[in-house]
Amino acid sequence: MPFQAADGIPATTAALTLSETQANALRDLQDTLYENGIDTNASEIAQALLQALVCRPALCRGLLAAYLTEA
Repeated sequence: MPFQAADGIPATTAALTLSETQANALRDLQDTLYENGIDTNASEIAQALLQALVCRPALCRGLLAAYLTEA
C-alpha cells in the first residue's frame, strides 16, 4: 500500500532499507498489535510512526532525547 497524505493524495515515497534490528523492531510491534487484535503490516506501522512524529513532535523529540542521553 503506498503512503498517502492526510488528504488522501498519494505522497512521494522512497523505499526504505531497514537493518535487521529495525526490521525485527517492526515485527515485534506487529506481533504485539496482533496479540491485541490489530492486524497490520510493517508499512502501516512505519506510516503510523511517521504520523506520530508529525502530530506529536514535542513528545517524539522528548522520547528521542531521553533515549539518546540514557547512560
